[in-house]
Amino acid sequence: YDSEEVEVDEDPITKTAQQDSVRVGGEIDYVITVINPSNYPVTLAEMVDELSQYVEFVEGSLVVTRGPGGYTYTVDNNTITVELPNLQPGEEATITFTVTVVAAPAGGVEEAIFSTFAGAVELVDILVKEGDTVSEGQAIAQVEAMKATHDIICQSSGVVVKVHVKIGQEVDSSTPLLTIRK
Repeated sequence: YDSEEVEVDEDPITKTAQQDSVRVGGEIDYVITVINPSNYPVTLAEMVDELSQYVEFVEGSLVVTRGPGGYTYTVDNNTITVELPNLQPGEEATITFTVTVVAAPAGGVEEAIFSTFAGAVELVDILVKEGDTVSEGQAIAQVEAMKATHDIICQSSGVVVKVHVKIGQEVDSSTPLLTIRK
């Protein structure tokens, strides 16, 4: 049997950070999910993650959760490589690890600001514009929910670099309203 590469229609890898914002010296926990979406076993799935120059891998923090198969991993020059042998059709492997933030990019760190309301609400006013300085606790937008107007409060301080939404748009807690630079 000859090996062959198989194209898949869906993205077999997702990566999420468990923290929205971290200062220098803080830690970020990442979760990477690898799935074999094909109908064929994969004899060796390899996940390679090149970490930012602003973080360092925390030795001993990597854990892989999967079915009966094992795994191996290496970290070299801030690149993590995880080998997952014999990934069966539909099998999912979850890779978790921690990094420490060692430096901030020049010009500050950008952070997306989201609605704090669960569920979809209508954006009725945007109280800031690009270039404005905002403070933690400041009202940055207003939404209509339950026939009343409610403020959306900024969770961090910084300068607004991008407004992502428009008045009248429906937003929820997964919609970035604006990006600030700290």
